[in-house]
Amino acid sequence: MSATEFIESGIAMPRLASVQVVGTSCLQVVWAEGARAGRSETLNLAPLIASYRVYRPLRDNAALF
Repeated sequence: MSATEFIESGIAMPRLASVQVVGTSCLQVVWAEGARAGRSETLNLAPLIASYRVYRPLRDNAALF
């Protein structure tokens, strides 16, 4: 398998229509395709940001987020 090959799982990946920051570590996501198509959801990313070292710059810098 090469680095550019795709593996087909049979399940279409959901596609985003738009993403907007709506608060500290929160995003408003509108789905374009997939099982959630047409829905709008608010995602709280704080647990993810707090859990991994790679996201440390985002923890205390709202402008960077």
